[in-house]
Order: sequence, then structure tokens, then C-alpha cells
Amino acid sequence: MDLFGEDPAPVKEEKIKTVDMTDAEPEEGEQARDVKVCFGHDAVETKLNELMTSERPPHGLIFSGPKGIGKSTMAYQLTRFLFTQSTSLPEDIVARRVASGAHPDLLSIERSIDPVKGKQKASVDVAEIRKVTPFLRRTASEGGWRIVIIDDADTMNRNAQNALLKILEEPPEKTLLVLIAHRAGALIPTIRSRCRVVPFQPLGDDVMTRLLQTYDLSPYETDMLIALAGGSFGKALEYIEEDALETLKRILGLIESYPVWDWPQIHVLADELSRPGQERAFQAYQNLMQFIWSQLVLTKARGQNTGEAPLNTEVFAALLQNSSLETLSKICENLQEHFETVQRANLDKRQGVLGAFSLMKAA
Repeated sequence: MDLFGEDPAPVKEEKIKTVDMTDAEPEEGEQARDVKVCFGHDAVETKLNELMTSERPPHGLIFSGPKGIGKSTMAYQLTRFLFTQSTSLPEDIVARRVASGAHPDLLSIERSIDPVKGKQKASVDVAEIRKVTPFLRRTASEGGWRIVIIDDADTMNRNAQNALLKILEEPPEKTLLVLIAHRAGALIPTIRSRCRVVPFQPLGDDVMTRLLQTYDLSPYETDMLIALAGGSFGKALEYIEEDALETLKRILGLIESYPVWDWPQIHVLADELSRPGQERAFQAYQNLMQFIWSQLVLTKARGQNTGEAPLNTEVFAALLQNSSLETLSKICENLQEHFETVQRANLDKRQGVLGAFSLMKAA
């Protein structure tokens, strides 16, 4: 049997809804625990097959790569496989327990919720990591693997990382710690040296196209999301939830009037994005503005006269023709500094929008 082989016959009384992504696309609202096969990472699957079926499988794995490309999905896929191999229970019952968080041999750790702000904390607390030791001291209920999955592991502070290091130095038998890290370099070297790093690459355009097929998008919108997301399906979903395509359409429409800005319409956009509850929409606006100018810089650096969609318009062609690479790069840098200042100093979002258009006048 390979690492992620065929399913056994389903058990009717405990059936879990899962998705085989080799045959179908994920449905809206599905989480990493629910998706049955991680689509687009065949090389990683082969590598994990070799590692986990070897005579000395690793006790620690670091899944590294950009956010939203399937690292968590692969972690739970590997978990289901290992549990299924060490129990007589059918795979779909194992999958049900993993998906519900009820499997006694699995501990999932992520950033906890701040009780005051009602949002996820910026980092994984040391208190969460300290749950790992007593969990691993317990005897495996199924007599097989005990698995710990730590999401956003790269956000752990030094105390949390040191607590985890003590566990990795003397891991119990038949245990596996999977650290999901979007920035593996943020983990201390001693943790990285005690784990096997498994790099994940951004998803290809063909994979992104397939995953986006279940959403009501035009071919143009699909192309835009692929360009914006940079191979991250998770980021593409965020853009859909934030209605970023409509915001992009408005931004492009405003830029069409360059170099004479339509300030009344810019003020309308600024008013909308600065309202309470529009934090994610404003974040999407920042991302879109920086995307546009970074793409202009990249196009200019390549010596091209026109950009790819959505920047293949007359106004952008004129910007590329009439602006030097130095000028475009400076605007791109100024926009990044501007938005970082807005976020760091918690400045008025309205001024954040207006200030960005003022910076673009320098082109």
C-alpha cells in the first residue's frame, strides 16, 4: 500500500464527508482536517512515503512554505495514514475522529484566542506547547502513533521554542511532531536540526484553476485571482471572501484617470474602507495596491512595454513607457513604508487610502 492509497469500503454508521482532490475540488467551508488528499504536492507525498516507511522514521517534521498552499492539509493526510496503519478501525472512522478533533492520539495546537480582543493571538503561547509533554506521556490508545500538529509554529516565541526543543531532544517512541511553518527561518537552528524539513512549493496555475472551479468566477476573475494569490489557494479564498476583485476593479478604474485623479471617487472609496468592520477589506486594498506596483516594477525590469493581466491596459503601458525603473521602484517602496506606518501607528484608514494615491502622483 502506498502512503495515500485507495479507500476501504465505507462503514455506514460512522461515515465522514471527505474529498478526494485527485477526482474532485474542495467545497466551500472545508478545512484542512476535512480534505482527504492534498492536491498539487506529488513530490512531497513521495518524500513522506519514503520517510515514514523507512526503518527509522523521523520524530519531527517541518512543513515549510508560503501560507495557504496545503501544508496543514498534508499534515492531516499523513496523520490519517499513520493512524490507519496502526489500528483495525476502518479509515473513514479514523478520518471522522481526526476531523472532529476527537482522536485520542492526536494533539492539534494553534494560536489561541485572545479573550479580550476575541481574535487569534499573534503567536503560539508557551502554555500551549507545554500541553505536549503530558500528552506524549500517555499510552497510545490504539497502540500506535501519537501525533502533535503545531500550526503557525514559526510564530512561537523563544520560550515556547525552548519548551518544544526539550521534547524534540528526547522524543518518546512512536511519536511524530509536525511543525507547520510559513517562515521556517524563524525557528531556532536547534529545532530545525532535530527535524526533517519538508519544503512545499506554491501551487501551479493549473492546480489553482482546478481548485477555483467550484466558485462562481468568470475566466477573467479566475486569472486575476491566480495572479494575485501567487500560488496560494488560501490567499485566493481570502480575496474571494473580502470581495477583493470588486475592489481591484475600482482601483483599476481610478488609475485609468491618471495623471488627473478623480478625487471625489477616491474619497468615496476611502470612506468605505475606513468604516468599522472593514479591516479585512482595507487589508485587501493594501495588498492590491502593492501588487499593482510590484508587477509594474517587475515588468519594467524585464524590459517589457506592457504588463500581464490585469495591467495590460493603455494607462499602465504609458506608465511603463514614461517612468524609469528607479521611479517605479521608489513608488513601490514608498507604498510599502506608507502602509506599514498606517498599521504600526494605527493611523486613520481613510488617510491610508488617500495617502497611497498621493504617493502615486509622483510617477
